Amino acid sequence: MFDQKMYNRREILQKSGLAVSTLIAGGALSGCFRIPEFAGGGAGTGYPNNGKRAITLKHSQSGEEVSVVYKDGKNYYRDALRQIDYLMRDRHQNAVYQTDPRLIDLLYDLHYASHSQDPILLLSGYRSPETNAMLRRRNRRAAKNSLHMKGMAADIRIPNIHARDLRQVALNMKRGGVGYYGSRYIHVDVGDVRSW
Repeated sequence: MFDQKMYNRREILQKSGLAVSTLIAGGALSGCFRIPEFAGGGAGTGYPNNGKRAITLKHSQSGEEVSVVYKDGKNYYRDALRQIDYLMRDRHQNAVYQTDPRLIDLLYDLHYASHSQDPILLLSGYRSPETNAMLRRRNRRAAKNSLHMKGMAADIRIPNIHARDLRQVALNMKRGGVGYYGSRYIHVDVGDVRSW
């Protein structure tokens, strides 16, 4: 979990051991995605607004939506992150957990690459251990040590973007796990690079 303060991008990258990776266009894409210069964002990287990052997330079931500028190129804004944390909360337990800022950056990069003007639809963000255990009893596909329980994973879709194409972009980013659930949605996380 990250400290509640103004997060410096360099500190997060150093703490997480991440290197900024180059995005590579996948051959399976239908040409509907733009590829920024690199995944780190910021001024001079192909991102708009001089490195300021705004994201709009909408919960697919409740319709609740948050639209915030969460980062200015190197600093994360605490209030914006709290709003995102609240949207990504576990609705079964009404539990809020701090979302890993790398996940928010990944969601931003996926959305930016898609050209979509629609919000990212969130199906599942944070899951408490109790909710994860309940999901495991119902469906063995829920991982015992799910990164959803650490604020490091989200199940998403973007309207009018096929999940297959979104999956391919996420795989090319090589920034964590990518799960594909047919045309319904994809899972992304900022854990080890892997796919299913």
